Amino acid sequence: MAGLRARPAVLLLASTIYFVLQGSDDKSAAFSNVAEFRDEKKLTGRRDALAASMLAGFSSSPTFAEESKPPPRGWQMKLPEGWEIYKQFGVPGGDEMRTKELLLAGDSKGTEVKVLRIPLQTTPQDPDGTAALTLIEYFQIPFPRVTRKTVVDSLSKAFARQKATYAFELEGDGEDRMKDKQKYLLYEFDLTRCEGRQVFGTNGKICQRRDVGGTAVSVPAWSDTGEILDTKKYHHLTINTVTPEPTQTAREAFSEVLWIVDISAPADNWGNLTKQVATMTKTFAVGTVEQLNAGRNTSSS
Repeated sequence: MAGLRARPAVLLLASTIYFVLQGSDDKSAAFSNVAEFRDEKKLTGRRDALAASMLAGFSSSPTFAEESKPPPRGWQMKLPEGWEIYKQFGVPGGDEMRTKELLLAGDSKGTEVKVLRIPLQTTPQDPDGTAALTLIEYFQIPFPRVTRKTVVDSLSKAFARQKATYAFELEGDGEDRMKDKQKYLLYEFDLTRCEGRQVFGTNGKICQRRDVGGTAVSVPAWSDTGEILDTKKYHHLTINTVTPEPTQTAREAFSEVLWIVDISAPADNWGNLTKQVATMTKTFAVGTVEQLNAGRNTSSS
């Protein structure tokens, strides 16, 4: 499993991903909630302001009254029986603007799941600001102008452009699901990885052992023998949603957070995982503590 767990996490809307990981004693399920929740507030005024900003062509970031401030969001998901949690840590505060991997878990056959929390930057100075606003519109506006295909193409590029990606192919058009008035987007793809060097020749692309060289301790100095390495094909299903989060800064500004669940397994074993995948897709949710408790009771009944 060591090689599998070393696969890099998603790179999305930022050039660098930061991780802060800690272990968990819970080996049967992953229910991770924000430690402190504020009172639920109506979001109608906030959503109207956001819709107006979108219809204005993303010309400015919306501002919101204090009474429309949303409560912090937590998340929960039930893991399949027999799965092990490798790494897990709690949801950071609203002023944390770095990407965090909240969960890494898997089984003994190479299947794994990751949960990522990615704050979206929407300032004019941020080169990814427009992409972030597109995601916010799709997930939070009742009738978005943005199409599902556009959002899937945008999100999937994070996987397609990873350095080790040898081949990438989307499967289908994705699917929208509503849970407790929160929109979730699910889509699937096949990703073939090359753990060496990708070389283009007269017969096409091959995966070749990387020539490392050097004298650093514990770094092998392989000779460039041209050895061809086998590539590994994985099937992925991802769950995506965007939620508003109150920050803890003096300005009381809002940030929007993209949540990604990435379920992956060797492609030749995906067909045997229908039940396990369904357990995670049906129980993953982001919401207030009241919403999560209600969802947990529904799932267990």
